[in-house]
Amino acid sequence: MKKEVLKIYLSSEKEIQSQKSHSDLHTDVIVEMETGNKFIASFFTYQNLETLKSIHQQKGGFLNGKYFWVKGMLMVDKCNRESIELVIHDLIEEGDFYRVFRKIT
Repeated sequence: MKKEVLKIYLSSEKEIQSQKSHSDLHTDVIVEMETGNKFIASFFTYQNLETLKSIHQQKGGFLNGKYFWVKGMLMVDKCNRESIELVIHDLIEEGDFYRVFRKIT
């Protein structure tokens, strides 16, 4: 099933490439299939959720950090292209891709 994926786009590609550690990042991921259909999900590292919680506690967002949500959120240990590609292909092989990613075109 790996051949179904045509291209993977990361919204934070430049930031991800500039980081030595990929444990405190998040990015939207768009997967374009060979059919031309595109799907989106948001990848967050576990560490990044803690960082966002602290930010929201200080700035008042999400009831001062009491909750946080993003449509199509997926948690990963590292947020880099290699890890994201592995996760995408595993989701496809396990049959969970369409449960996590939502179609945008």
